Amino acid sequence: MARKPDYKELELKIKELEKQADERNRVEGALRESEERLKTVLDTVQAGIVVIDPKTHIIVGANTAAG
Repeated sequence: MARKPDYKELELKIKELEKQADERNRVEGALRESEERLKTVLDTVQAGIVVIDPKTHIIVGANTAAG
């Protein structure tokens, strides 16, 4: 039977999980900023841009100029 972790081991695991959560939050924030920049560029470009899924050949996005 496996032994139960002691308090110190649990404390270290919690710190590691907190570190991972902080990193995930940082990366998610950077992704949101990047997506917002891309959206701004696509919406201000005067040429129509259409994004098509390469597998399904379905339009998955378009900027306002493509409308």
